[in-house]
Amino acid sequence: MDIGHRVAEKVTQLVRKPWLRKVAIWSGSAVALFAIAGFLIAPPIVGHELEQVLADRLQRKVSIERVRINPFAASATIHQFAVKERDGSATVLAFDELYVNLAYSSLVRRAPLVQSLHSWCERVFLLAPRLDAEGKVD
Repeated sequence: MDIGHRVAEKVTQLVRKPWLRKVAIWSGSAVALFAIAGFLIAPPIVGHELEQVLADRLQRKVSIERVRINPFAASATIHQFAVKERDGSATVLAFDELYVNLAYSSLVRRAPLVQSLHSWCERVFLLAPRLDAEGKVD
């Protein structure tokens, strides 16, 4: 009897065990659900919430065209990000793409630990701060 035949017999014996089959189905379902939630459900929600939070905190119009998340790599990519002036006339900050990769140790520490951060810009906007009538930075 060769090794390949013995391995095939062992695998067949394992597959016939109902508890192992249930564990495999539940594990596969959990991974599939994680993938669906991370790749399809989370990106539009994260993009919308990120726009809202940044607009509230910065008191400026913020736009994000698209967010892509890879839950298996713990990474996210933000496409076409822009922050406008308070009056909406000019762009203060913009980039074409921002890639963020979190370290998996972030889960243990319960705080985001950025492993890598890359930004791709075709244009960079730097505006000098303006003072309002009270002498505060606008």
